[in-house]
Amino acid sequence: MSALTLLVSKKIANQAWIISLDGYRTFAPLKHPPHILALAYIHLSCLLSSLPITIPYRSFKARQTDVDLVMIDLLDLYIHHLAMTHVGQEFPLSKFMNMQIQIRRGLRDEEEGDARVPAPRDPTAGDRGTVRYILDWERVVRESEILESLER
Repeated sequence: MSALTLLVSKKIANQAWIISLDGYRTFAPLKHPPHILALAYIHLSCLLSSLPITIPYRSFKARQTDVDLVMIDLLDLYIHHLAMTHVGQEFPLSKFMNMQIQIRRGLRDEEEGDARVPAPRDPTAGDRGTVRYILDWERVVRESEILESLER
């Protein structure tokens, strides 16, 4: 079995590494496998450097939609928390905003019916409640049934 490679310059690879450090400030590592994250970091690095890149997604067992979703998570970080990032301060805020708009448009224009485009955050929502990760749906159903029986 031969190894698949994606050739990029050392500059792009170094910038992708730094972007990966920012990636841990998002939920992307919890939502996507490492190979999708790596492709997204490389792709975003190329976009920030204005270098064209063609990624053979199928060869890497990836979908462009998933890579785009990771890039949207990163761009959200850069747009809302620019000063807290490693890469964010190197580029103007408008560049991140324009890139996110283009990626979101591309996701919406895709003909795939299962494209999961994240909705923009509602600014009026505030911080209501705690984020809860559900790892065992069967347990949630059982707990709900128990609570409903106690309320009766």
